[in-house]
Amino acid sequence: MKAAFTTALLLIMLLDINIADARKRKKRTDLELNSDADVLEYLERQEQDMLIFKCKRLVMVKWLHSVLPYIDLQCQVMGDVIEVQWFYNDTLLDTGNMASRHMSLSQPHYRKGTFYDKWFDYKLRLLQVTEKDNGWYTIKAKSPQGLVEQGIVLLEVKTNYSDDKWIEWMEKVYKDSSDM
Repeated sequence: MKAAFTTALLLIMLLDINIADARKRKKRTDLELNSDADVLEYLERQEQDMLIFKCKRLVMVKWLHSVLPYIDLQCQVMGDVIEVQWFYNDTLLDTGNMASRHMSLSQPHYRKGTFYDKWFDYKLRLLQVTEKDNGWYTIKAKSPQGLVEQGIVLLEVKTNYSDDKWIEWMEKVYKDSSDM
């Protein structure tokens, strides 16, 4: 049971490090984007036709085994987008090839019962992740007017991770939750 349990353990710490200045942060946190019209109004105030809105800037993963099955790196893009590309350490990733370990996924953003036409969630799914995948991942989005926006994510994976106190704590949490 311990082996099966430890196989399922995954600790992901997502830290959202915002690089915008305090004024822009305040504007973004005070947003009430309840419709596509609100999204377009926000873009107009920012004097942009497209904007990468939220990216997790740092993704840290500790995994007990040598290979992590998958991880998703996520960014949100507002506005009209005609092309999205992902890069790893400035090298374009082949995300359209089914044999690739990298897949680009997108879906309309969903919030408070609404799907948006001008706000999308983009993911880069990495399969069979190891420490060799550590590095800088960049999303570049292009608008019909030619504007290119980019967001950067740093991935730090530690495989074969073992910390006895952490494992004991997770086993206790698992045991306590199964006793309910």
